[in-house]
Amino acid sequence: MPPGVLLPPAIQQFFDSNGKPLDGGSIAWYLAGTSTPSPAYADSGLVTPLANPVPLSNPGGRAPAMWLDGALAYKEVLLDGAGSTIWTADNLTSGQSVPTVTVAASGNVFNVAVPTAPVVGVQFTNTAASTSVTGFVGGQPGQLLVLRAVPTAQVLLYPNNSNSAPGDMLANFVGTIATPLYGGAAIYQRGAAGQGWNLISHEQGAPVAWTPTYTLGGATPVGMTYGTQLGHYVLRGRQVFLGLRLTLSAKGTSTGTLQLAGLPVNDVAPGSESGLIAHYAGGWVGLGTGGITGYVSGLVVQLVVWTSTGIVPMGDGNLTAGSDLIATVQTLAA
Repeated sequence: MPPGVLLPPAIQQFFDSNGKPLDGGSIAWYLAGTSTPSPAYADSGLVTPLANPVPLSNPGGRAPAMWLDGALAYKEVLLDGAGSTIWTADNLTSGQSVPTVTVAASGNVFNVAVPTAPVVGVQFTNTAASTSVTGFVGGQPGQLLVLRAVPTAQVLLYPNNSNSAPGDMLANFVGTIATPLYGGAAIYQRGAAGQGWNLISHEQGAPVAWTPTYTLGGATPVGMTYGTQLGHYVLRGRQVFLGLRLTLSAKGTSTGTLQLAGLPVNDVAPGSESGLIAHYAGGWVGLGTGGITGYVSGLVVQLVVWTSTGIVPMGDGNLTAGSDLIATVQTLAA
């Protein structure tokens, strides 16, 4: 729920038609243009609703401090002590009202309809499976969409996806994977007619799981099994930060060059600035003087060791049945 807005001035005094304090009167609150009650609140967090109508003091005709929902428009009705209407004021807003669309569905939502306004809020309240979004329908050029995902479920924002018309598609910082929101938020802006929505800011929230694996000679190792196989990543713009732990329970029978595989995104410049830092390596053979390191190449990390004669690619001979690796990988997505 958006923050409340204090109705200025904080304490108001009301009068009857003769200009006398409205002792024992009250104020009724409704949604604008309706007879649907919508209470004022006693606190800025909008946790404690006041009685509706709100009673005025007797004597004095004074109202308590009243907080309103800044996302709503209201109708205010002043009543005398007998409940008769003295005046009505309709379509009252805080001046900070933002139209908000709530998406509660899980699974494939694809095209979310949004109203036309300078700024629109979209709140995802799915609590189970991931919600997949590929575009927003509606809006106007230059319009901002402020997206928020509740902490209990993931929302995946897929770029350049054909489930949306070209003019409604998302254009993200990384065009090859979805931008995840997991209790996070993002801002999109509508481009010119037919240009879709451009991601201009995002805060992912919780890390997203991924599954690291090893390959030997570029293939899945025969007979290799894992005791621990854990990974997570966080996306910041085009920077991808990955954490992992891999512990072997059996090394298998395959031979060849050893690579860490399963990265969620291709590196923009293979073999250059992106790489792996090992924080712990136990149960390995022939690590040399510098331990394990590696450089990112596409969707894999080429693992290497430092020796007295230079860098040497790792292979099956470095592995044992208990090889354990805790490491982080940083890469710049293509």
